[in-house]
Parts: sequence; structure tokens; C-alpha cells
Amino acid sequence: MDKYNEATDRASIDYHYFVRGRLPEWESYIEQFSSQSADVRQKFSYHADIVYGEHDRQKIDVFPTEKYTQNSPALVFIHGGYWRMLDKSIFSFIAPEFLSAGVAVALVNYRLLPDVGLADIVDDVKTATSWLATNADKFGFDSNKITLCGHSAGAHLAAHAAMDLNANFIGVSGVYDLEPIQNSFLNDIGFLDNETVDIFGANSIMPNGDGSSLFAFGVEEGVEFSRQTLSQVELWKMKSTKVNMLAIDNANHATIVSELANSDSNLFKSSLNLIKQIRS
Repeated sequence: MDKYNEATDRASIDYHYFVRGRLPEWESYIEQFSSQSADVRQKFSYHADIVYGEHDRQKIDVFPTEKYTQNSPALVFIHGGYWRMLDKSIFSFIAPEFLSAGVAVALVNYRLLPDVGLADIVDDVKTATSWLATNADKFGFDSNKITLCGHSAGAHLAAHAAMDLNANFIGVSGVYDLEPIQNSFLNDIGFLDNETVDIFGANSIMPNGDGSSLFAFGVEEGVEFSRQTLSQVELWKMKSTKVNMLAIDNANHATIVSELANSDSNLFKSSLNLIKQIRS
């Protein structure tokens, strides 16, 4: 069994989606990201733990640009972790290069499985992004210039929020099709039934406005993560002509996040181009 073989049964599905199992360096990357992010929070001025709900995880960090022009674009990042782990604080490191390019950055936390269901988590991200749009002028960015970006399961959440907000979208190594998740070890807690898959799965996430989108995946992630992106791109092309895709050489499920923070990378350049071309 390897990353180039399709997921056809429980064992192969588990293999493809057990990222920490087949990518042993995952934990070291998370530690690296956390350390880099702590340095960023020491060096940059930002608004920490802005409350958008009553739960302790319903909080947002906002890194404004140096000049409060009231019309800067903003990138709102939604972390992954299969809806059950990780934290916004791990990903502050993506902010500096976007800030240098005049883009404000917000990072969103949300409630996690199994304490709440998927519907609650999707609602959290929609609520957080709606709150940011309503309060954009307080942080120096334009509510009409918001781009939603997510990694892994965060891309699934960001896509739902982008659809709700009619905003631009960037999906990095996204998980959109929930059927294999339903049939994997990830569903041992029973958070996905047929109805939930129908309501929140791939076919439910479709562009409904004139926003642009960028879907990216790492070539080294294997056939299942590439399939997730390729299939969703084809779905979105049925509704929009503003759909772009990047297959990033030598990137896996962890290193592709680093590409988002690297101003020389194709992912960063393509993301910035999408953000800057946002409608006024």
C-alpha cells in the first residue's frame, strides 16, 4: 500500500487519511510552525483572541497592515486538523509576507469534535467570517475584499464560509468529499452520517457569486488528496469561470503550508494575485 494507489476499501482509505501515520515528520513541522508563529506574535502588532462567541475557542487573531487605510484586502485563514485538533496560534507564521504586501491577516479558531457536531463547526466559521466582515473597518480592511483560505479540513470550512459570504476562496490540500472520511477511522466517533455528508459534502460547496478561487495540492500528497482537489475543481467549473488550480511539486501535506508563507513560491504569488484582483 502506498500513496499512489487509490483508496478502495477501509484499509486503503485509512492509509491515505492518516496523515501523521504516513508522514512521520508531521509533528516536527507542527512544532516548527508553532515556534515560528510565536516569534511572529512577538515581532508584530496584532489583536489577540477577539471574541465572536461564548465558547473559549470562538476567537480570532487579526494582524492588521501597518497603514489603517480602511480598504486593504484581508486573508482569513482557517486551520485544519480534521475538525478535531490544532489551533490558530500554530499558523501565525503565514502572516508576515502577506502583511508586507499590504494584506491584513486573520486567523480563526472554532469549536472541535467531538464536543460539537460538524454543523456547529461550519456555523462557527461562518459566524466568525461574518463578524470580521461587519467589523472590518475596526482593523483597517475592506469588508468587500476578504479572501477565505483553509488548509486540509480547514479548506472545507473556508469554502462553506466563502460561499456564505460570497468571498474569494483559496483551498490548500483541501478535504471536500466527506464520503471517504465517513468510511474511515476518522468517523469512529460517528460524527458523519449520510445526512451530514449530503448537507456538508462536496456537492454542497459550490460557488454562488462572482468570486475567484484557487485550489492547490502537493504532488507528494498522493492520489487521494489530489483527487479531492481535482474533483472539487471540476464541480466549481460548472458554476464559475474563475477557478484556478496549482499542483505543487515536492510538497506534501505539511510543507505545502510553508509554501503559503514563502513569498518566492508559486502558491504565495498565486494567492496574492487572487487577493489583489478582488472586486472593489
